[in-house]
Parts: sequence; C-alpha cells; structure tokens
Amino acid sequence: MPKFQERVTEQFIELFSEQVQIEVEVAPEWMRRPGKYELGDGWPLASAVYGELTGLVLPDVAPPREHRRLDMVLTYSDGTKRVFEFDEIQHFTGARAQTLSFYGEFEVAFDSQGWLARSVALTGREPGGGFGVMKPPLFPEDGGRHQQRAFRDFLADYMPSLRESWLPTARLHYVEAGTALGSASPGDELAKLWNQRTGESLGHRESKPSEPLTIQEWWPLVNRAIRSRLIDATFSPLAQYSLGEIEKVGGPASDSDYWMRYPDDTDAYLPSEAITWIAGQAEEGSRQLNPGPDPRAAYFRRSWPRRQP
Repeated sequence: MPKFQERVTEQFIELFSEQVQIEVEVAPEWMRRPGKYELGDGWPLASAVYGELTGLVLPDVAPPREHRRLDMVLTYSDGTKRVFEFDEIQHFTGARAQTLSFYGEFEVAFDSQGWLARSVALTGREPGGGFGVMKPPLFPEDGGRHQQRAFRDFLADYMPSLRESWLPTARLHYVEAGTALGSASPGDELAKLWNQRTGESLGHRESKPSEPLTIQEWWPLVNRAIRSRLIDATFSPLAQYSLGEIEKVGGPASDSDYWMRYPDDTDAYLPSEAITWIAGQAEEGSRQLNPGPDPRAAYFRRSWPRRQP
C-alpha cells in the first residue's frame, strides 16, 4: 500500500473504529474474478464496459490473477457493508473516463461527474512506465494497466449496487485527501468529507495530527505554472500553501512527473536524494524551495538530467 494511501487509511480507521468493523485490503468473492458466474446480474453491463475499453469480448471465465483487493470494507452494526476507496492520480485516466460514462443507472457515494471531468482533463497525460504496462490476457495492449485499473474501479462501484446489504461505494481523491491531511485537524476535515459523501456523521476520538505531506506526496498535485511560483515560497507549511494555490486555479492540471523549473531556467528532474534533501530543509522551517548554499545542492544540480526537447 503506497504511503499516501496508508496515511489516509490510518486516519479513517481512527474515525471509524468506534462505529464500524473495518477490513483493509480485502477481496469479496465478486472482486476475485470478473467472470460470468462471479458477476451474476452484473455481467451484461460489465461486458459492455469491458468491450468499450478494449474492443474485445469479456470471457465467461476470468483468470485467477484478475484478483482485486478493495482499500476498505466497512461493516455496520446492522450488518450492512460499504466499500471505501482512495483514488490517487493514476486512477484518473482516459480509460477511467470511458468507464465513468456508463454511470448514472446505479448509485455511488461520490461525485461521479466530478470524477469524469477530472479523468477527461488528465486524458493523454497518464503516468507511463509500470502504471500503463500491458496486462494480458484481458488487457493485452499498451496502456493495459490503465484499462485494468479503470475496469476494477468500475466493478468496485457497480457490484455493491447488486448485492443485498451493500451500501453505495464511497470514494475520496488525492487532492481533497491531501488538503485534509495538510490541515490542522485532518480527522475533522476527513469526517466532513465523509458526511458529504454518505450523510453519516462520524463521532470519533480526538484524532492525532497528520504529518505534513512529503515532497513525493504533494508534488504530483501541483501543475507546472504553480511549480514556478513555489520556487520563491517558504514552507509554512508548503503543503498547505501549494494545495491552496491549486484550488485557486480550479484543480491540478496534471502531473505524474516530477519536473520543476529553477530560476536559471533549467528544467530538472529531482532524484530521490534531492527530494529527501529538500524535505529536510522543509522540516527546519521557513527555507526556500530553491536549493541554498548547502554543498549537497551543487551535487544535486550537477546530477539532475536535463529534459530532452
């Protein structure tokens, strides 16, 4: 489980623990294989969504490795259950936009039109590498992992609507989660989001403050125009500043890459060592994002590869 997701999960466990039974990273039988038997009445729509994604026919029997765990399954005192999912930036893709276009005939506990708009905005800027590799046999083409992720997200949203005692699936995305985690009272902010999604009020213990977001966590939220403005910004804390700036321009424009512009007009990729160093500067407080006199800065600048035109 990625660290950002872990932190969201920890906060919600703190919120939920006195009211519901919580299972993390679990796979109900109907998520283990997207086959005709497992999907039951969901088969016709699932087949249509799969066909739209791939141009192929969904086989009656799915391979065992098409196994998908859900972030959280909540069981309430009356026996009802709810899926809760946290969507990082890789969940907003052209493939996800295709699946979201089928929503409307079943209920979900999140703004599916907002999810669709965000996915459309990020279409064509999907993360590469392992985020989009082929996933045969069901998703055998380039971008197969994006299709697989989108299809599994669709199943996690759709299938509970067909199951007795399952409530609509609730989702939270990376921008609103980052804003909550960067606040003075992350538990309260997440409780408000949950109430907006589900109408449920969470009575909870005093939640422990969340640590500020790391560079790795907040940097993908910041578009390139905002990045150039952040160079002169101080950490006070920078996570809250950057997220506030994002909201002023209507949300993040991208990005899964980690490029940033420095005053010498060099586009440079921050390796993990540089990220760690800058994060260390942030912890000391009120430091400029632009690397200062620390001798390690010169090393990092020499080691940053230039972006190819």
